[in-house]
Amino acid sequence: MAVMEEARNLTRELMGLDDDFEVLFLQGGATMQFMQVPMNLLDNSGETASYIDTGVWSNKAIKEAKLFGYVDVAASSKEANYNHIPKQYTIAPSPNTSTSPPTTPFTGRSFMPFPKRMFPW
Repeated sequence: MAVMEEARNLTRELMGLDDDFEVLFLQGGATMQFMQVPMNLLDNSGETASYIDTGVWSNKAIKEAKLFGYVDVAASSKEANYNHIPKQYTIAPSPNTSTSPPTTPFTGRSFMPFPKRMFPW
């Protein structure tokens, strides 16, 4: 336990966190984020998450997000076997708008330029 407490304290020090914040060390890798992001950003009170369906990873993210709120698939290239990233789409503005990483590592496709959005922070 002393090792964990020291790790928490060092993390607080490095990040300048006071006691109002809890430091968590979580396992699960990248796919766990598909659950954690909507769990924290969608509060089951009618919030909607918009996704652009570009393949395997976005499918996993959409599936997990549906557990925590409404999901709007703004665009998809599923009908073309995910051979491109859709160029024409509209994402409705929301007070809690955010974006996900611009690259789909599984296929190497990227959003260029990255979609411009409003950030709440």
